[in-house]
Order: sequence, then C-alpha cells, then structure tokens
Amino acid sequence: MITYLSPAAWVILLQTTGTYASIYSAYCFAIPVIRMQNLEFTRDTLANVEAKDSRATAIFKKALDSVSDEIEKAKPTYIRRNLRGYVWLFLSLALFLGAMVLQLATDPAFRHPG
Repeated sequence: MITYLSPAAWVILLQTTGTYASIYSAYCFAIPVIRMQNLEFTRDTLANVEAKDSRATAIFKKALDSVSDEIEKAKPTYIRRNLRGYVWLFLSLALFLGAMVLQLATDPAFRHPG
C-alpha cells in the first residue's frame, strides 16, 4: 500500500515525520532544563533558609542533602535525554532534507525546460 504513494504524498509524509521528530527533539531538550531548574531552585531555597531551632535546621539540612543527591543522580539521565534530543534533531533535518530533495526532483514546478 505504501509503495503506491505518489512523490507528493511521500513529501508530505516526510515533512510530517520531520515535524514530529523536531517537536520530540525540543521536548527532549526542554524536560531536563525545566526539571533541573526546579531542583536547583529548591536547593537554593533550602540553602538560604535560616532557622533558630536546631531541629528545624537539621530538617532543612537533611532536605538540602536529599535534593543535592537527587540532582547528582539525575545528571546522567539528563545527559542521555540531551543526546536523544540531538539524535531526533538530526533525524528531523534529514527528513526535511529528503522531502526537499524529493520535491525538487519530482515537482514539475521546479523543472526548467531545456
């Protein structure tokens, strides 16, 4: 069924897939940034809290250590997500390039008489 598509349909299919790949690439880049900003804001807030009670200070210190550990544990995951984002970005560029080349090769509007 898919082999019977016209070149114009293939162009549309490649453009649609390229659009999906670029949106997913942006998602892969955005999620680590948003989550890391949240964790760093929480860490900075806990680091600047001053309590007069020693028990409260110990609780804040424990929470700060927990958030700092979570940041360190999350870094490899965020690096992998960024790498995945680069792969999807290059895939989207390749799909758009393929669509452009296919359209240039098959669309009569781009052919010069000659």
